[in-house]
Amino acid sequence: MKNSMRHGFQVTAMMLGLVALAFISTNLSLGSGGIASQTSFGAGSTALDIVLSLLQSATFPLACIALVAIAGRPYWTELLAQPARLHLMIGFFMLGSIFAVTINSPLHDFLIRTFIVSPPETTTQQAGLSPSAGFAFLICYLALAAFIVPIAEELVDRGMMFEELKKLPPWQIVVWSVIVFSFSHYLIFGIFKVLAVVPMAIIFALIRLKFGSWKYAAAAHAGLNAASTLSGIYNFS
Repeated sequence: MKNSMRHGFQVTAMMLGLVALAFISTNLSLGSGGIASQTSFGAGSTALDIVLSLLQSATFPLACIALVAIAGRPYWTELLAQPARLHLMIGFFMLGSIFAVTINSPLHDFLIRTFIVSPPETTTQQAGLSPSAGFAFLICYLALAAFIVPIAEELVDRGMMFEELKKLPPWQIVVWSVIVFSFSHYLIFGIFKVLAVVPMAIIFALIRLKFGSWKYAAAAHAGLNAASTLSGIYNFS
């Protein structure tokens, strides 16, 4: 028990350090305002401005993957090749969408009203965007929230983390992976977002444990983010 806890702590500390390093390096590369400034648009924004800004926003999750890979973990090919059944992928995507609309969105709104005086803007509140810029925002934001982010986060949290911790008891694997997942969201969105993502992190971890592939968790994550984006929630998970 003591040895497993020590191993879990060491792996988690390494992952937290890599995520923090990715966050710092991304903010330095993006300049003033960092990641948070990349999804704020106004009347003068063009479609190209939005596309380039949202591409910059993808640098943080991609930097997390790059740093973990550089750390010398040998099983990326195995993770990418993990089998996944298409009908289950579609099913988890739909379940993630339903969870977003019925549970996550109301919880998100409640936390904003409780902890934040001025709620963040939503996709429908972006002032003065032209039709082409608005369409570019929707498409690029969906690509970021429902494709790039879920794949990056799940590959690291439910892929690499689970491989590192696979000899530990299941409850320890869940706890350590939830800590890393919550920390990455805290860096960008603050403490209130952590309260919203913990239930999701637990569900994604249980999906990974039960069905054996990070890809199913990524499908659920993608469905949740897609539904959240389309329903007007600005801060995606």
